[in-house]
Amino acid sequence: IGDLVPVDITIKNEGLGSDSTTTIEFIASKDPIWGNADDVLLNSDVVNGLPVTGQTETFSFQVLLNENLNGGHYRVGARINSDSSIVELNYANNKRFSSAAEIEIPLWALDVISDGEGVVNQDSVAPLYPNGARVSLTANSGKGAAFAGWSGDALGGESQITILMNGNKSVQANFSTRATLQTFTEGGGTVSGLVDLGSYPLGDLARLTASPAAGWQFESWVGAATGNSPTVEITMDAAKVVTARFVLSLTNWKTQNFTVGELADDLVSGAAVDSDGDGLTNWQEYLHLSDPRDAKSRGTLRSTVDGGYLTVIFTRNAGHEAGYSLRSEGSRNLLDWDAPDLQERVLNRQDGMETVEVRLPVIDNQAGFIRLDYQR
Repeated sequence: IGDLVPVDITIKNEGLGSDSTTTIEFIASKDPIWGNADDVLLNSDVVNGLPVTGQTETFSFQVLLNENLNGGHYRVGARINSDSSIVELNYANNKRFSSAAEIEIPLWALDVISDGEGVVNQDSVAPLYPNGARVSLTANSGKGAAFAGWSGDALGGESQITILMNGNKSVQANFSTRATLQTFTEGGGTVSGLVDLGSYPLGDLARLTASPAAGWQFESWVGAATGNSPTVEITMDAAKVVTARFVLSLTNWKTQNFTVGELADDLVSGAAVDSDGDGLTNWQEYLHLSDPRDAKSRGTLRSTVDGGYLTVIFTRNAGHEAGYSLRSEGSRNLLDWDAPDLQERVLNRQDGMETVEVRLPVIDNQAGFIRLDYQR
């Protein structure tokens, strides 16, 4: 749904005149029959003049697959709607279908399972869901049990989640007399104190300690704990997730990458200086955690067009200080940088550095651009 499908139509004018403009109407149909119940109107387009009488010409169009299409396989049908200046000899010849049902609107199955004392409520229940549908699931624990997290095609400890139906999905809600704690880090540092597998009897206290790496500082907890104390206690009355955020300041980053003499020379270590001549200033290198003394270390690892995507892979400081940011943006026209089909995911986190993949789908007859936006 939302795709533009290229359609070529060959028209031979066997009439007794030609229009200045002619409308082509497009439908999607599960069979090659025009006018029955399974027809879905797609859109119409205009041809500026038919071929002259007796001649043939091919026209190219783009038809939009709209939200009125249910799942299944469809043919594309086209009909010429001429005005009164054309003398029609055979109206039936004005309609044609593609030779095969080449368009597939997929339907997906959602299998929801409960393990333990609890139930899952869905905001919508159907045997099959259209591609792109979103289903909200809420896990409700029974007496004496706690929600222990999702497994299968959903992960995490939040009791309410939304499943994107872009494939067949199987989701299991786990309920237990124990509760699981998951810990994550942003930036350079570690979290200690988690018991084996993070599993606690209901009501127990989990005691955690955040320890920053050299040069980094612990900033705060996010999720099941808050505050900026490096030690915290969490009551395990349900499955929980907590993240420790660490920050590397620009000053500390420069200390790690420049000598004492270079730090005293703003022409070398100044934030706005390009020390290695690679096109990135030192503060931009800081946002990548790249080497400001190596022109080959620019933070962008790869740019490719492959597998139907324009792809850029870059590194990002997962714990930059406030006031700085690095984000990816996509565009189709170099004017609007908010392409809704831009996709970003973190491939790896290590020593405070994120390796990020950003993709923009390759679409026929449309340009595509990705850029990195640096702010301070």
